[in-house]
Amino acid sequence: MTLRIKILFLAVIACIAFIAVKNIYSCDLSAQIDKGIYKAAKLGEIENLYIGSSMFGRGININEAEKIAQNSFILAYNGFDPTLELLVIEYLISHNTAIKNLYLDMYAYSAAQESKLAESRMIFDSPLSLKIAIWDAITRNQSNYFALTWELFISSGNDIFLLWPLYKRLVANRYHKGATLGNFSGTTREILDSTPIPQTGTGNINKSQKQAITKIIKLCRENNINLVFIETPKFFDTVKSGVYSSIMREYIDLLRENQANYFISQELINRLNLSEKGYKFSHYDPSLFIDHIHLSTLGSVEFTRLMTSR
Repeated sequence: MTLRIKILFLAVIACIAFIAVKNIYSCDLSAQIDKGIYKAAKLGEIENLYIGSSMFGRGININEAEKIAQNSFILAYNGFDPTLELLVIEYLISHNTAIKNLYLDMYAYSAAQESKLAESRMIFDSPLSLKIAIWDAITRNQSNYFALTWELFISSGNDIFLLWPLYKRLVANRYHKGATLGNFSGTTREILDSTPIPQTGTGNINKSQKQAITKIIKLCRENNINLVFIETPKFFDTVKSGVYSSIMREYIDLLRENQANYFISQELINRLNLSEKGYKFSHYDPSLFIDHIHLSTLGSVEFTRLMTSR
């Protein structure tokens, strides 16, 4: 064996070792900065757990949430859908995490699509067993099997893992109990009018996502977890969108059918002509939003106060 081949062989072994170590221990690193699924599991007991998409990442203000329950935690990832949320809940329960109250994001657009990984940070935050479960869920109905496998296990998070001491120093104060800290300013009506409303190709809940929602409800009942589905405020033009309201009507019907609790806006109730009461929010005030579907810091404070006082 020539020297060049030996060097190549050692390099391949080193790469394999690096990938293995990263996939096993990346979740430990996330836990060091007070974020991620593994950190939530290590807490052992959580009074108020918020799981959802970036709607929760921007919509739940952890400082306000802590005024009601100090033992609160947020798990929020872009595009987080019910199928992946179910896997996380199953992982937490199987690792003896006692959850008293679980607040789940009713993000319409993710519920209308097949499950997919919209944010690779979720993989970095996940223990190896959960990484494998996520991979199995999102590759089941995908044609780009190899590309997804490469992204999940090989390419994602390498820079963070390699530069962890530096990365930790830079972001150590950016997270608290899973929440991303920071001040997110509101927008203007002119900007909102000039940008399109987020849409998805269908006005119906995806069949697999519907099954996942039903399983979440059943799982929480079996484990005595008080489950509440939450609609975060959207700017009024989104609520009036035919696609959004169609998905939300089906979502509400599904929750009613399974006798699950939910917390939705009066704006949506009026749009759907429902005979019930919802929370009142300033859906027409652009200073409370950073775009059509995400709240500003001011908006998150107002909404979290509404939600925690229910």
